[in-house]
Amino acid sequence: YIQCNIENNGDTVVADILLDTGAAIPFLLFLNEQSKISLPENYMVGNLGRGLGGDIVGYMGKTDNFHLDESFLFNNLITNFQLYERDSLNSIIVSRDGLIGNPLLERFNIVIDYVRGDVYVKPNKRYNKPIEYDISGLILYAFGQDLNGYFIKEVIPGSPAEKAGIQSGDVIKKIGLFNSKLYTLEQIYKRLVKRKGKKVNMVIERNGEKLKKTLVLIDNL
Repeated sequence: YIQCNIENNGDTVVADILLDTGAAIPFLLFLNEQSKISLPENYMVGNLGRGLGGDIVGYMGKTDNFHLDESFLFNNLITNFQLYERDSLNSIIVSRDGLIGNPLLERFNIVIDYVRGDVYVKPNKRYNKPIEYDISGLILYAFGQDLNGYFIKEVIPGSPAEKAGIQSGDVIKKIGLFNSKLYTLEQIYKRLVKRKGKKVNMVIERNGEKLKKTLVLIDNL
């Protein structure tokens, strides 16, 4: 755990953050009735991933400023916000305000001195690499014996996917020129992590009918 300064909605918050080398998201903050953190003005509702307890529902927005320490500052950092209710695990969860995942940690060479409780970080060649994230609004699941079929579990309201007319339950048949079976789920998401204005062409199947759809990726955050 490390203490970090976060500028959130004009307020500076000192937060206890977990270094989580198993997390595939850059930065996550917890929200509840006692939280020091609040949602930014612009955010999207969505599925943050899947854990042992099932889908993790929350929000995606941006943190104004995140100070890893006095030397390392990240502006407008893409942040996941997870809402949780008080329960039997609350005493464990509230010991931290959030976590830093691999997309942020990979920008540093890190040494942890467990005896003294110190963490040493040094920027590497990835330090200034832009943080990419999926702005399509699609939540996808793989299915089939080889997990090479893909259906749309959910479409985030107001997202490029909704504007393109894609619906929950649609099955992806083609992305660009290629059959979807040629992609892994990770490769499909990489096609959706593109710059603003990028177009992604798809063929989806709905009730036995194949339909062409074009997503225009727009960053609503």
